[in-house]
Amino acid sequence: MNKIGLHVIGTSFDPARLGKSRLVKLVNPSVDYVQKVRAQVGDTCLVIVRFWHGQQPLDEPERRAQEWWDAHAISILAMRAPNLGFESYNEIGYDSESALLYARFELERMRILHAARANAIILNCGVAQFTWSTWPIYQPVLDAMGPDDKVGLHEYWNNRAGMFNRDDQGRFTWAGRFSSVRELAGKPKVITEAGRDAVGPGGQAGWQRTCNAEEYLGDLAAYNAFLEQYPNVVGACIFQAGAVDPQWAPFDVAGIWDRVVTQYTPMPQPQAGPPYRLGPLFRQWLWPVTTHHGEMIDPFGTGMAYPHIGTDFGTPLDTEILAPFDGIIDATGWRNDRGYYVWLLQQPFTGADLLCCHLRKPGVKSGDRIQRGQVFALSGNTGQSTGPHLHARLASVRNDPPAYTVFADHDLEGPEVLNLEV
Repeated sequence: MNKIGLHVIGTSFDPARLGKSRLVKLVNPSVDYVQKVRAQVGDTCLVIVRFWHGQQPLDEPERRAQEWWDAHAISILAMRAPNLGFESYNEIGYDSESALLYARFELERMRILHAARANAIILNCGVAQFTWSTWPIYQPVLDAMGPDDKVGLHEYWNNRAGMFNRDDQGRFTWAGRFSSVRELAGKPKVITEAGRDAVGPGGQAGWQRTCNAEEYLGDLAAYNAFLEQYPNVVGACIFQAGAVDPQWAPFDVAGIWDRVVTQYTPMPQPQAGPPYRLGPLFRQWLWPVTTHHGEMIDPFGTGMAYPHIGTDFGTPLDTEILAPFDGIIDATGWRNDRGYYVWLLQQPFTGADLLCCHLRKPGVKSGDRIQRGQVFALSGNTGQSTGPHLHARLASVRNDPPAYTVFADHDLEGPEVLNLEV
């Protein structure tokens, strides 16, 4: 059941009952509740946060996105973290007219979140409610995703027999429909709501109206097995636990959730293997460290302090960046705060990856194989940058528990990085 997580409404559900889940969704949580959940599930669990809105206006989408931010900025700045993303509106934008407006809303919301060093869970929509012709409208939103953003989707079904129904073109109609959407191919996804609902023949609102616990647990096992085929789908959050509104009572899975948690298996750890040594980032170590790893004050006038995960080098434009290990390009693209970036994953994987930001437009693409010492990027001055420089962050998940570590300052300031063991 590793790809099955819980959709929690409010703060009454005991975080200790979440186990070591791979994902969890929290609706209207407090900052304190998010911290308690994180302490339980660990740093590698994807935490999705949604703030409920009774009204979801789309007139003047950019202004409405700013209002969304203004309403939740204090909470977001306190909650933001790796493996935590923020959803927005819920289940709208299905027809062409509203889709055009919602796409503009989501583009602006992503821009604001990225500027605040926070991650977005975009769209938050029922896949089966879109027409196939609506998806291309959202292509600009999908293209603007950062490497830590996810597409949030909802999938409901009527019963076990109807879970994986297909239409006359062979496309899934309920559970699994995301796999038939061309625009979603290759995008990191998370099913932020899932379960039995009033969809399809015989469907009713809530699993308790159509089956017993054993049968519903069988649904979840079947859905988990299906999702295991898709490595770019984090998993599915089953609706719901914690709600006080009686309309959601037939969906309540609190009474059976301990039986889901007992079927979780430990996260696979990187292969233990011998320590490996890293090559240099530059041909010559001439460039000063301009910002060290740690906390910094926003240089763009907000006065806010935020974590600076990595080290900045004051490099001239077009300085060649060398791969410190053999690897594969895991992601490359543009994000407003990072500018052009490249994410290099060490291969064979024993725990390291390298993120480089503010680059010239990269000439590599996701999936490219890179050899140690090969030039894979050129430094630039893109994104939120006060001048030409390279932002470099080395991460290692060899730690227990897995966590980001970075080059120590002395490692980044001289050729001794050649002997750094991770």
